Amino acid sequence: MVFNIKDTNKINSLFAKCVTECSILLSKWLKMDVDFSLSDLKHLPFDKLITMIGNMEQITALIFSRITGKFNTTQLFLYSKENAETLVNISLSRPVDTQVAWNELERSVLEETSNIISSTMVNVFSRELDIEIIHETPVFGIDMLGSMVEQVLSDHVQLTDDVLFIKAVFNVKDKNNLLGKPVDIYFLILPGEECYNALKNKVEGKK
Repeated sequence: MVFNIKDTNKINSLFAKCVTECSILLSKWLKMDVDFSLSDLKHLPFDKLITMIGNMEQITALIFSRITGKFNTTQLFLYSKENAETLVNISLSRPVDTQVAWNELERSVLEETSNIISSTMVNVFSRELDIEIIHETPVFGIDMLGSMVEQVLSDHVQLTDDVLFIKAVFNVKDKNNLLGKPVDIYFLILPGEECYNALKNKVEGKK
């Protein structure tokens, strides 16, 4: 199955609602002014994905979660090692160059940040598509990018030839200055046929 959704404006509108609600919830959780914005959204064949997310040998933090309910799909959050450490340090109100050992606290911070983003997007999708969707607990890993995503992608290549690729930017401000620096987050949705059809029907105005 290959994506055939032509009205990207409506897709962008759907995800714009997601990032707006994410900004509000992340601001409340961190007690900071968080700007979570969408910088890129496209559907790609798997063989084009690699050029979008970097070197397969680079060390990357990955958050993996399954979506179940009316349909099954998988979400992946990918952070470069540098961006993951920056996000953890910002979340813990530490200098951004603080060394991250990936202890239980630091892992849980990245998991919870990703969980807020993921569950918010699931809630928006559930509401906008009028479909019951269940968000499962995310799983954390840090390793070479290739070794972590290869198995996940191979499990889904039988269901779809494409992936929804989203690049988001996480930024935090205080009253006067930026705290740290913007953090790029790659967010992938690997849809099964039911998920794809629900999104396609919504975008095309079908029931």
